[in-house]
Amino acid sequence: LLYCVMRVLAPQSKGFDWDWLRFGMMRLRATATPSREKITRLKSARDIYALGRKLMAEADAAEYTTDMTLIERAVSYRDGLMIALLIHRPWRRGNFASLSIGTTFVMLDGTAVLAIAPANSKTKRRIESEFPDDLYAPLCRYLKIYRPILMTQSVNAQRNTGPKSIEALWVSRDGTKLHEESIKGAIERRTRHAFGKHIPQHWFR
Repeated sequence: LLYCVMRVLAPQSKGFDWDWLRFGMMRLRATATPSREKITRLKSARDIYALGRKLMAEADAAEYTTDMTLIERAVSYRDGLMIALLIHRPWRRGNFASLSIGTTFVMLDGTAVLAIAPANSKTKRRIESEFPDDLYAPLCRYLKIYRPILMTQSVNAQRNTGPKSIEALWVSRDGTKLHEESIKGAIERRTRHAFGKHIPQHWFR
């Protein structure tokens, strides 16, 4: 940057010699190593989406095997749906984690709508979009089969008082709301296992 600035302020045509600075810049470029190997960790949206679908398919297939427990299947399906959805709707982490049935997530006739109030959006504008068509059937399966499995793991259920009712779309393996940091951790674990290096959730954006 300094070399480029000096070439403009004091060009060589006016007697200034900046070759020494240019050679220094070239040496730095040749020996510099990136602090974060971001490029080598990037994956195409297609690959990441395929990972999401694979996790859901494995959860379904495990119904006929002993490869996963019931809870492991539910967690795998949930993680797969989240990953696939983030490819279509790469919302900010807080907004994604806050999806709540009946308010920011509403089921309609044959579709679902995701909505964030202006107060909770970075641009202070309402964010609203339909659930992706290709993930609507997996969504229904999650809501009908796998989310209830996770819900039964609540502390209340373990005390034989029945599952605690929560509105959060994403449910933890303990039957509670899946918080932002837990979603981040789940995505990083799944992508690390699939690709060798984790892909942070904010890279989806």
